[in-house]
Amino acid sequence: MGTAGRYLGSAVLTVALGLSPALGYATTFVLLGLAAISWLWQGPLARRFAATSPPEGGVSPRLGVGAFPALLFGLSYLLIAVSALTTVRTPADLVPLLGLAAPLFYAPLARLVGGADLARYAIAGAIIGLATALLYRYGLGMPRAAEGSWLTDPYRLAVTTLLAATLGLGAWFSQHRWRGLSLFALAAGVAVIALSGSRTALLGLPVLMLITGLCLARRPLARIAVIAAAVAVIVAALFVELPGTERVRLWNILVAIGSGSPVSDSAIDIRLGLYRAAAELFVSSPLLGHGWGEATMPQVWALLTPAQLSWGRLPHLHSDIAQFAVSGGLFGIMAWLLLVLAPIAGYLRLPDNARTPQRRHALLVLVVGALVLGLPDTFLAAPMTLTIYVVLAAAVVGRSPRP
Repeated sequence: MGTAGRYLGSAVLTVALGLSPALGYATTFVLLGLAAISWLWQGPLARRFAATSPPEGGVSPRLGVGAFPALLFGLSYLLIAVSALTTVRTPADLVPLLGLAAPLFYAPLARLVGGADLARYAIAGAIIGLATALLYRYGLGMPRAAEGSWLTDPYRLAVTTLLAATLGLGAWFSQHRWRGLSLFALAAGVAVIALSGSRTALLGLPVLMLITGLCLARRPLARIAVIAAAVAVIVAALFVELPGTERVRLWNILVAIGSGSPVSDSAIDIRLGLYRAAAELFVSSPLLGHGWGEATMPQVWALLTPAQLSWGRLPHLHSDIAQFAVSGGLFGIMAWLLLVLAPIAGYLRLPDNARTPQRRHALLVLVVGALVLGLPDTFLAAPMTLTIYVVLAAAVVGRSPRP
């Protein structure tokens, strides 16, 4: 698409991977704005400014095999929109449809950033994430980095940095010129998890490390080292005391849940309360749900205990599955499944020579990361991380190299 198209693609990836930890919630609007510009550039403006040679690397500017994931992403948004329109109470209930609009822009994004080199953007993003966490923790004096910030929160800061660090780690197993910085990026991701106190990101860390080792490590010793590191993180997460109002071990919490005993950790107790409320609300409206607007949450609050309500008016259900099920019913669950399957479908439709280990690694980090990180919090149901997810899906499987 020429020089302007390359600059626009670089801007999208810079925001999605390089600046998302620092921009926080603003990432959604910046990326959607860039996506709209890319649509105009490739559509109405394309008739005035002809695209000539393909980008570097011999990648065709045509969407090609990317049409199928674009269809799946479009269907997912259609299901969300139908459930929202049929449950609308006030015009304000439709505002979330704007923030969740990223799936509609997959096709222009795929032509813009498909097949791009993600490593340098990802490594830069992990380093920026560490700088941001240090600023919040020591510059602004927040006990948990980003807690109480108007721009972001500990979860968003931690998971965006973790994704960037893991994608950047792929450079370590190649001859990439940023290879030496990739291990520092991983250390930055771990440091941000510690500074933010995000247990959700801690849950995702060993999973993404395992994916990296199994996809990219060639030598047996390298695989053993990565697997051992992942196991060590899992053991530490289970048996090391977690910070909070009470110092508890995750293993003791799991035992309490399994035995039906009270859970002493308030952060996990509130999640259990939210999940029970979500199940009850889903049963009461299983087809189209209760709507995507803020008016849905008072119904959740009414089902919580006074101790759980002491946390304040929580804005969401802290689980992708719960959020999609309550907001959109079966339509919402199908929309969630389509979001998960769209990048996988795009990868499976690529020719054999395009299914490289690096591309497979990035795909699994993206999809499995979204699943794991969306279990105890919202990932695909949150505008910021959903938008990043669609951009990265477009970059990983949007186009295939020419044979």
